[in-house]
Amino acid sequence: MKKFRFFAMVMIVVAACAGFTSCGDDDAEGSNALVGTWVGTFDHEGGYYGNDEVVTMTFTAKGKMTAKSESATEPEDDWTFSGSYKLTNYRFDEDDDYTAGTKVFLISIVGHFSDDPDLYDDDIEPEPCYIQGDELFISFDGSGYRLRKQ
Repeated sequence: MKKFRFFAMVMIVVAACAGFTSCGDDDAEGSNALVGTWVGTFDHEGGYYGNDEVVTMTFTAKGKMTAKSESATEPEDDWTFSGSYKLTNYRFDEDDDYTAGTKVFLISIVGHFSDDPDLYDDDIEPEPCYIQGDELFISFDGSGYRLRKQ
């Protein structure tokens, strides 16, 4: 009888532990932090370029994104993009120089620029991007951007 009680108690503990175990989804840890609207401009060695082009990127929880660039002095260079993104977990390397609290993940982007019917998939290979505080540092279409959460 004592063995039965012991076995029953072990089963209860195992069941309780299983109840506290969560199943992760396919999103990277930083995905909730990425969701929202971010505004800024090109990033040049940790600082902003001095032009008037403003870039806005919006990310949804369902993996959709939009981006647009607007310039007050050169509106002919404005662009818009819509597509999707996918995040994967980033594996830290001993040479990585991210400060504590930085959310780092890999992002893949695919979609269409409004003036080009061809599928844009240049950024389909995962690129590291990171969030420090309220700033997002991301590479898109060959340029680095430094954006602030709105």
